[in-house]
Amino acid sequence: MSELKPCPFCGGEAKFVHIFENPDKCMVSCRECDGGIDAVFANEDEATAAWNRRAQPANEPLTLEQLRGELSHSDRWLWGEDLSGDGESGWYKCEYLSKWANITNYGKTWVAYARQPEGSENDATI
Repeated sequence: MSELKPCPFCGGEAKFVHIFENPDKCMVSCRECDGGIDAVFANEDEATAAWNRRAQPANEPLTLEQLRGELSHSDRWLWGEDLSGDGESGWYKCEYLSKWANITNYGKTWVAYARQPEGSENDATI
């Protein structure tokens, strides 16, 4: 059986609601608040995929505090966005960024993101 994430509205337990005429087809709703998806799915796997999909949080530039926290993990990668036009935007390993990056210019000439911003054309890794 497919495992459903908690309700995105109240955190309650989700359940499958099977259609009487065709028990293979189902919907998903919350046991607590009755929130659900207003759609009928061919099976529990399709219903689970739809229910468990969540919107991504906004991809805002990291704050300086967040950046400093990320730089302490040398095995992670961040998207560095050049604001000055003099450098190159791309994926940077934190180990490299912590040595190269001029933190005093953060937010003025460059910013970093946890994931690549939508519409960014350069996917270079450095």
